[in-house]
Amino acid sequence: MSLILGMITAAVCLVVIAIVKSTAKVEEGHAAVLTSFGKIKKKGNGEPYVMSSGLHVKAPWEVIHEFSIMERVLPIREDEREVEILARDGTLVRVDPQVRFNFDPRRMESFVFGIKRPISHLRELFRGLLSVEIGKFGGQQPE
Repeated sequence: MSLILGMITAAVCLVVIAIVKSTAKVEEGHAAVLTSFGKIKKKGNGEPYVMSSGLHVKAPWEVIHEFSIMERVLPIREDEREVEILARDGTLVRVDPQVRFNFDPRRMESFVFGIKRPISHLRELFRGLLSVEIGKFGGQQPE
């Protein structure tokens, strides 16, 4: 009798674990993508299957990767100093730039999975673009 009771208890526990592992909650303002054995789950047209906020059902072996799709502000300066950039005419320009961005869930695959530190990458990319654009400023005046 105790053997049967133990088997029933084990079966109930397995069912509860399977149900818990088969549900995924995506928070408001976030989206998520599923991976199955390390491979991104895709739709028939080849785009990643992106889950919006809410409760979702998944296979127990699938892993959910959640990311924010809310607009964020990324300060470019480091430490508490302004960024100093030299213009073409030798003028030192001090700026306090910020980038406002959000993820496009349909194009997030390379940003979330392809780059190890995406926020640092975005900061350095913008800092380089800012240096190039301010570096073009100044020089000869039009006649």
